[in-house]
Formats: sequence, structure tokens, C-alpha cells
Amino acid sequence: MSVIAVRKYEDHVAFASDSIQTSRYMKIPRESFQPCKLFEVNGLTIGGVGSVFEINMMQKFARTHKPEADMTSVVDFMVEFRAWLKSKESDRDARSNYLI
Repeated sequence: MSVIAVRKYEDHVAFASDSIQTSRYMKIPRESFQPCKLFEVNGLTIGGVGSVFEINMMQKFARTHKPEADMTSVVDFMVEFRAWLKSKESDRDARSNYLI
């Protein structure tokens, strides 16, 4: 089970994640992977849990897309990501969870 957490302070927001990565029921040794659960790109901090492939695709998508400041645009951003992912990998459906 992966963990992404966010805490809002008066003057900033802090994100945190665990660093364990698994493949099915096996833990992957830390030397074998680049952590991708939490990343900063295009002025966004994004934390994701679920498919490593999908989270990496989110990182790629976020390099060229950015939601506006309101909540509605974050929903639009996720809808657009889902459509973009489907266009790249037609057999994949977006199923990971994110904090943005």
C-alpha cells in the first residue's frame, strides 16, 4: 500500500510519500527504481499512487498541461489526462489516485 500525504500550513503546503515500490506482491529493491510517487513539474506538485506506468505518464502529461487555480480546472485537467492516456495506450484506463 502506498501513502501520499499533504498538510496545509498557514504559509505553505507540504507533501510527503513513502518510498516503497512493489510489483504485484513483491517489494522492489530501492536501487532498482527511481521514485515517482511524488514529483514537481510545471509549477505543480503531484503525488500519485497506483500504476507506475500511469504515474510516469502523468508526469509527462503535466510537463505540457497545467490546470488553472480553481477546482473545476483541476477536474478538467484530470479528464484531459484520462483522454490523453487513452489516446497513447488504448488498452489502459486511468485508475491511479493523485493529489495535486
